[in-house]
Amino acid sequence: MIQAANFLLLDSAIIGPPMSEAFDRDSASRSLFEGSDEAALDGVAPQLFQYRHGSDLSNWFLSHGWGRAWGILIKSRAPMPELHRHLQQILRVKTESGHRYLFRFYDPRILRTFLATCNRSEIRELFGDGCIEYFIVEDPDPAFALRFRQENGALRMERLLLSSPNAAIAGLVSGRSPSCAPAAGVLKHGRWKLFDA
Repeated sequence: MIQAANFLLLDSAIIGPPMSEAFDRDSASRSLFEGSDEAALDGVAPQLFQYRHGSDLSNWFLSHGWGRAWGILIKSRAPMPELHRHLQQILRVKTESGHRYLFRFYDPRILRTFLATCNRSEIRELFGDGCIEYFIVEDPDPAFALRFRQENGALRMERLLLSSPNAAIAGLVSGRSPSCAPAAGVLKHGRWKLFDA
């Protein structure tokens, strides 16, 4: 049976010392640097948590991190180990000139900008084969959330006005209609080839 789960991917490098508060609230996170050459950098690694609305962790994130680029929310039917593997695969990228980099997609400012440049193949690769249903990121105006999903490689975006971040994000993650005003659209695709085959 496919496990429906919600996840929070936090950027330890951006959060800094307050990251210890996340671990105090939920110690069952997984580092995206786990088992890699970057494991020595675990103190600044992106950390994947299960997200449960109303938990100490979700309340802390929405109260202190929303609007400060602390991370992104992910809706996935995959169990945590499968999602973790997929996120590790998209963490490392290669440019057309052959240079390899860590892709900081877990920074909402980067993800929302990057998605607007992707072609259908890149969108499919980023979302995985049914692994990720959608990403939720803060808008440049934290009174809004952006929900990105894909349909056959076409990116769909909804910009949602939040009446209250806690209530509206809970609705977005659960799939219920949140108290917000949507403005949906299709983003243009770019010409970048960033992912390794």
